[in-house]
Amino acid sequence: MKKLLIFILLLSVVSLAYSQSVILGSVVDAMSKAPIEGAHVFNQIENKNTVSNNKGHFIISTDLKRKLKIRVSHLGYSNYVDWVWLRPGDTLYLTIELKSTAYELKPFETYDIRKPQQMFHSPVHYVHDFDIEGNNLLLITFSRSLKKDPKLTLCDLDENIVDELTIDPEPIRLHRDFADRVFIEYESKVQLVVIENDQLALVDVNLSQYASSVKPCKDSTNKQILFSDQIWYLPRFNYYAFDISDSMFFMLRHIVHEKVNHMMRWEFYDLPIDAQRQARKIAEHFPEMDKQEIGGLMNGFQNSIFYEEPYAPLFVSKDTIIIFDHYSDHLYRYSGNLETVDSIEISYHKPKKRKTWKKQIYLDSKSDIFYGLYLQNGYSYLKQIDTKNGGVVSSTKLQNQFVKKIRVHNDYAYYIYKPHSSPTKPFIYRELLSISQ
Repeated sequence: MKKLLIFILLLSVVSLAYSQSVILGSVVDAMSKAPIEGAHVFNQIENKNTVSNNKGHFIISTDLKRKLKIRVSHLGYSNYVDWVWLRPGDTLYLTIELKSTAYELKPFETYDIRKPQQMFHSPVHYVHDFDIEGNNLLLITFSRSLKKDPKLTLCDLDENIVDELTIDPEPIRLHRDFADRVFIEYESKVQLVVIENDQLALVDVNLSQYASSVKPCKDSTNKQILFSDQIWYLPRFNYYAFDISDSMFFMLRHIVHEKVNHMMRWEFYDLPIDAQRQARKIAEHFPEMDKQEIGGLMNGFQNSIFYEEPYAPLFVSKDTIIIFDHYSDHLYRYSGNLETVDSIEISYHKPKKRKTWKKQIYLDSKSDIFYGLYLQNGYSYLKQIDTKNGGVVSSTKLQNQFVKKIRVHNDYAYYIYKPHSSPTKPFIYRELLSISQ
């Protein structure tokens, strides 16, 4: 009785003319007899289409006096096709049963997120250096040698090469500057890498201007450019801030490797008297150095096994300037106005096995997390640095041994790796880092 009322209501809604024929249909599951909503019912003779409602009902009306070919389809069910005969004014009640079907999914790969993922490999590309540019990898590659056929290669993270450009022989490295620009450095030239609409281009840069105005700059804020006067052969240097608005310089911090500095200065007293006099005269022309430093250089201390270039990196994190001074054993924070915020004692650079600390800190700009690099038995460890207490929070051991050119980006460590004694080319891999919340 209830079904009959439903069909009567449907008829009244349609308001069909007397001459029309009508199919009042219902689509159900062949096994459960449950109504199927959203089944597509197609009148293939007149190219008319309708869809079953939430109770599985549908209506087809026609003026034709002939057979109709009805096709019913629904995702997850086999198609139903049949012919029905209608005369003018007929009403046909039709129940269509659809049989469920199983779809075979295409195979897909899964991987352990801790397992190294191969990000770029090619039978014709050796990777010399790389950087991460948005969702792409920027690579210096070659097929035979850097002297014969070096290329600048841009590829996405699915290993598809987006663009490639032949470059000059013997590139040394890629360098990203304080303004987030990327340069290719050579022995006697520098080129700026321009990426526009996934197309690579190179612009020659004045080498002396690059050496004096780009390379010394370490980072920047909205108001200042932060740079140093560090020279590799001196065990001390200063950090400065250049205010963009008023062109004023401000000395931020003096860094000195006290132990090495003391040894270097004492080299002056080992020089013969004539050499000491010469050191005094040279120092008169170099006001930034005194006779003892000149004497140390004259004696070649900077090339000895006792010399160690100071490493005290500067970063800008969340508009705060942070200097890791490994020689005063402190981390120093400064505001955007160059005011001292605080300082904390650090200990991460003094592990139990002293030689494992490799004097390298990375900042993941996505999470503002700092990582220190350690090396033991050929394996690299990236340890998260706690900037509140100066210790280590967590540690990730990279699974491949003797990796090179580590970069940290979006919670991953990227690196170049070639299996030992393997004929395969060096590829780029990445591993997810352990993060302590």
